[in-house]
Amino acid sequence: MDISKFTPQFKDEILTKICENIPPYTLPTSFSPSLLCDDFDLLRTCLNKFQERGLITDLNLRRTSCTFSPTASAIELLNRGGFVFEEDILTKELEKAILEIDKLKAKPGLKKYVEQITGVTSIISNLISAIGAIRG
Repeated sequence: MDISKFTPQFKDEILTKICENIPPYTLPTSFSPSLLCDDFDLLRTCLNKFQERGLITDLNLRRTSCTFSPTASAIELLNRGGFVFEEDILTKELEKAILEIDKLKAKPGLKKYVEQITGVTSIISNLISAIGAIRG
């Protein structure tokens, strides 16, 4: 399995295929996993993650057959922008936090806290960089 392919974009692609082809809360129907993805291990990782998040239920995955039932949560997630949107929101919120912290550093009464504020800013910057690295 090429773990670099397990991206928000990939998860959105798989979730879109699921939601466009299988109505929520239907009885699971067996189909070939290759209809969703050629990389079985990557697909297994993805579908298990979907089940953990409550996007699908009753997962039964084999190399030759796959069954599960999507939930309305899967459709809601896609309608809110999917995994890509969730990641973008996190990044934007962290960037906003840095801007607010920079404003605090400039306030005269907080000069004695500049070192601590700078430490927090550094942590947030590292998180933003990590998200960028994960995205690829």
